[in-house]
Formats: sequence, structure tokens, C-alpha cells
Amino acid sequence: MRSSRPRSRRSRRRTTTSASSIIDASGRARISKAAACRGANGKSCWGKRGAAVYCIHESVRYARERKPFGKALAENQAIQWPLVELATQAEMLRQLIRKTAWEMDQMPHPEVEQRLSDKVSMCNYWANRMCCEAADRAMQVHGGIGYSRHKPFEHIYRHHRRYRITEGLEEIQMRKVAAYLFGYAGPNKL
Repeated sequence: MRSSRPRSRRSRRRTTTSASSIIDASGRARISKAAACRGANGKSCWGKRGAAVYCIHESVRYARERKPFGKALAENQAIQWPLVELATQAEMLRQLIRKTAWEMDQMPHPEVEQRLSDKVSMCNYWANRMCCEAADRAMQVHGGIGYSRHKPFEHIYRHHRRYRITEGLEEIQMRKVAAYLFGYAGPNKL
């Protein structure tokens, strides 16, 4: 007998990655830029950045459309400046992810962990933090409807807030960066 539960449109197939699909014959890591900086649960920094950019763009669109008291929200600097800062951070994160992915592609796989672990940690913790900040700002700009389930922002916030814990606490990611920065780990180890 068939279940009366509706089936999801998306397939829930699990994909597996073999070592040969990651490392080529010369021992170099074959990691595409889209797959770079994956966290422990397989969620990409690109996805986190994408969610943040979505929140930013939706907030800008709403601020242009919404006209309380006859004046668009977008005309207020208190609305503009936090969104400008988030847009700037999103662009900086994009460049950091791309640079890290390019560096990963330039070295043999065993060297990646030793030489770039700090950069991957930077990408992970900053992508998580920025995504949560962008979702929070979107809820603020949208007001009550931004916090409701009519808009995706509260879901984005809840969903990505948990990655700040499950992918390694933000403080642990920062500790790894500090170890590389101060010479306790990595290529500049004292």
C-alpha cells in the first residue's frame, strides 16, 4: 500500500566521493572552485554566501518598494549602510573563497591541510557568520513579515546558525587561524 504522504520534488540521493575523483594521477587535488571550502557536513561556503546575498538583495528590493509615511525605506541611511557593509563583506568573502580554491588547486592534496587549513577555516567561520548577519538584517528590514514563515529569512537564520556549531564552533575555527597566524601550527610553526 502506498503512503499518503506527498513525495518531495527533490531527490534525496546520497552522493559519494571517491579518492580518485578528488586526487588525479599526479597527486594534485582536483577540487573545483564550487566545491572549495566545504565544511564537515558538506555544505559549501558558496552556498552560505549565496544565502547571504539572497537576503541582501531581497532586503534592497523590499526597501525600494516599501513606502511607510510616503517615503521609501531605501532613502534612509539607517537601512542603506548595514546592507552596504553586508554587500561589501559578501564580495570580500567571494574573493577569499576563490583565492583559497585556486591555491588548493595549485598544490598536492597532502599539502592542502598543512598549508591552507587556516584559509579554509577563515572561509567557513566568516561565511557562517555573514549568512546569519544577513538573515538577521533581512528580518529587521522586512519587519514583522520578515520574521514570519511567509519569508525565508527566519529559516535561513535557523538553518545556518546551527552550522556555526556543527561545523566546528566559530571559536575553534578562529583558534585554528590564530595558530597559523602566531606560528603555533602550519608552515610558519616556531
